[in-house]
Parts: sequence; C-alpha cells; structure tokens
Amino acid sequence: MKLWRRFKRWYRRPFRRRKFAQVSLCPVEESALDAARFAIILPTYNRLNYIKQGLPSLLKATEDVDCSVLVWNNASSDGSKEWLDSLSDPRLTVVHHDSNIGINALARSAAMTSGTHLLQVDDDVLYFPPGFLRELLRAYLSVPGMGYLGTNVIHDEFTDGGRPPLWRSVRVRHSESLTIDYGAVGGWCTLTDRALYDSVGGFIEKPGETYFWADLDYYRKVGALGRKRGVLFNQRVYHAFRVALDAENAQAFDKTRAQRDPEGRMTGVKVESQEFWTAFRQRYGSF
Repeated sequence: MKLWRRFKRWYRRPFRRRKFAQVSLCPVEESALDAARFAIILPTYNRLNYIKQGLPSLLKATEDVDCSVLVWNNASSDGSKEWLDSLSDPRLTVVHHDSNIGINALARSAAMTSGTHLLQVDDDVLYFPPGFLRELLRAYLSVPGMGYLGTNVIHDEFTDGGRPPLWRSVRVRHSESLTIDYGAVGGWCTLTDRALYDSVGGFIEKPGETYFWADLDYYRKVGALGRKRGVLFNQRVYHAFRVALDAENAQAFDKTRAQRDPEGRMTGVKVESQEFWTAFRQRYGSF
C-alpha cells in the first residue's frame, strides 16, 4: 500500500507542477511588509546549548520587522531559566511554566500573543539568515491561498534538517527569486496568518500527553480548507534536529521513530560533540 501511494504521488507530480506554475502571483508592496506584525513563539525544554545559539540569531535576524518573541520554558532544569532571565531585548517575553507540558506549549503560547502573522520556531534551530522573515512574508503574500509556509533547511554532515523527503513536494520556480516546494512542511520555522490560525482552531492540545505532531495536525487542517502549504526554497535555516540530543533523550525520542520517520532517514544516535559545535560555529558564527 505504501508503494502504491508513492507511485500515485510520482504520477501526479507533473500535473501538480503545472497547476502550481499557473498561479498568478500577487504584487506585494513594501508598505504591506512594513505593516505586518509578527508573533514568534518558541517552546523549549532543557535545550540551553541550543537556545544560547539560536535565540540571539533569531533576534538579530528579525531586527528589520515589527515582531514580538515569546519563549515558553517547559520547566527546564539545565540553567535555561537563569539565562533567559538575563536577556533584556524589549521584544522578548519569557514564560516559565512549572511543569513540562510538551508541545501543548505551542497553543498556549499562540493564545498569549497577537499580530497579523504567527511564526512557530523549534528550539533546535541554531541559525537564521538576516531578513529571512520579511522574505518569508513576501513569498507568503505573493502566492494566492498560501496558508502554511516554512523556510528551507541547511544540510551538512551532521543533519538533514529534519525536512520531509522531497518526493512529498513539488518544486515550482515562479521567478528568479521565488521557488517554492509545494507540499510537506514541518514546524521548524513556519509562517501562517492569524486569521487562518483562528479559523481552523489553532494548534492541537492534548493535555497530559507527550506528542510531536502539532505541526502535522495544523498542516492537515490548513489543507482541508484548500490553502496551500510548502517550503520557501530560497531561505534556509540551520535546523539541528537530533544532532545534539544526549543519548538518554535520543533514546526516548526514538520510541516514536516508526511514526516520525517511516522512511528510516535518521540513522543511529548522534550525541552532542565538540566536533559538531566547532564545525557549526566556523560556518555560521556564534553569539
């Protein structure tokens, strides 16, 4: 059955590509980008090494837009609370929850924010290119009916960025500066608009449960309304995705491997190492 589904996707791909290529793009004025107000939500749990790198990168990369950043700390015990409290950026709000509610924090965080657009960010995204959010919104507004648009990811010898396999997407080059992979997208760094978010009921909550698929649930609800989903090929972030998990957390995370990774793309347990951080900082710097 799985092979049959893949065959159908492969067979339909040329037809879908022609369909998306025929989309008439909407002109986007700079004033529309200036008027946008972004709410950025970032849940975290015991990822101090990650957020010490990724959060400053995020704040620096979004200096050109009107945004607020809400970090939801899920009762971390690794010093995240103290480090987050030491930050003084006026755009930043930190919520220290007294227990770990997992990815339920997405819905809770979104409910505490306002703005025209919502950006969800994983706490294992370590690098954001300057101006990425403005370009992400430009693409979002350019494509009629867009509902859930993510950044692309950087691949290297340590991570594939956690992106779904390319056979689940259809790449369309709309212009010199705009290429979109229509199809599967995850919540590592993904934009939606507030009106759509409210209309589909937002991110799913499952109190008392540990689960990982709030972004997949939202992806499906957006698609059910006929809105487009995809990845902006031209903008890449560094999504570490399991690179720096310690062995215990990696083992716990892999308990749901069959659901998360049916293709078996992730091989072995990659634990945090000096080699990884040295290579990363040589390429992308540090804060």
